[in-house]
Amino acid sequence: MGWKLKLGEGIVAFYLFFAIIAPYVVNRENVENWYSIIYWTHNPRFAPPPSGLTSSAEAFQ
Repeated sequence: MGWKLKLGEGIVAFYLFFAIIAPYVVNRENVENWYSIIYWTHNPRFAPPPSGLTSSAEAFQ
């Protein structure tokens, strides 16, 4: 087996491992509030808003 094939298999295994354990280690509250602009008020100033909103003013309408 060539080193490129082993490297490719390693990368795939790495991603599969993290895809399997991600639901158990991710903060569930963050996932539930993913699209709530009010929940993310402490984001960096130039962080883009969630898709569908163009400004924070739209969240309060």
